[in-house]
Amino acid sequence: MDKARPLLVHNTDWPDNRATLAKVGLLFKQTIVIAALALASCKADKVEGNSPQEDGGAVETLEVPLLDAIPETTPNDTVAVRGTSKGQRVVVQGGADGTSIVAILPSGSFCTDVELAEGAGGTDLTVYAIGNGLISEPTSLLVTKDATAPQPANPTCSGSSPNSCENNNEICDNEEDENCDGWIDICDRQCNDCISDAFEPNDFPVNVPVIGPGTYELRICPCRDDWFAFERQAGQRIRLTADFEHDILPLNLRLYKATSSGEQGDLVAFSFSSTDQESLDEVVETSGLYYLRAYAFGTNPTETGSYTLTIQ
Repeated sequence: MDKARPLLVHNTDWPDNRATLAKVGLLFKQTIVIAALALASCKADKVEGNSPQEDGGAVETLEVPLLDAIPETTPNDTVAVRGTSKGQRVVVQGGADGTSIVAILPSGSFCTDVELAEGAGGTDLTVYAIGNGLISEPTSLLVTKDATAPQPANPTCSGSSPNSCENNNEICDNEEDENCDGWIDICDRQCNDCISDAFEPNDFPVNVPVIGPGTYELRICPCRDDWFAFERQAGQRIRLTADFEHDILPLNLRLYKATSSGEQGDLVAFSFSSTDQESLDEVVETSGLYYLRAYAFGTNPTETGSYTLTIQ
């Protein structure tokens, strides 16, 4: 890169030309600023911080799932929560079974039968979409079991998806989801032969495994992320490194604060670079649960590879 050259001015009236002197001073300052910016643009340092931008890009959001009509009262033990979403999965929290993670069919539709809790107070349900490290705003529902309530139309999910499609084999080159697991073609484990690590399934920020200090040999499979959780008190540190081969697996790291209900919350810190190591060293401000997202960054969602995660 060329260095900024000094500005040469040839003027026989230089000692007495104050106007020219002022202009030269301004031009010289501009030249220094331009040179500094040019030098800064040549650096390829690791990017670390807590900006909410997606790897330096624009902030992304995920649309709220569009729910079909759901009855406020039902005589049944379950209620069908169905609708459409542009995410990878829909999460339904509440009910007797706790949290359900629902696959989204290629058409964008989903459905799950939620078992209602016993009692006159009804069952509070929260529905939101997740995918690509994003989470939508939640939708809240209250469904009450009432023996005198009218029978709702389509009270269960039977008929909302192909019968026993989970027993089908995935066809790996037709952009369809034959086995109804929410993964298509090379993203489906039947098509990529990727051997996952012992922490799977941890592809989404739901039911995230909590891990402690140590060294872990891990693997990212096509179209999937790895999520891990840490419990920390205010003032304690989260310090970790991930080692990998960037040319094979361009790994990035993001650290989030979990909400009081265990959902993915605000971005706390991140590490993005073009090197073979990413690291985080963060003193947390508030006590609670923190989520780490490790994922392959790039235009090719099918990138896969191994990495070593060291937590101190």
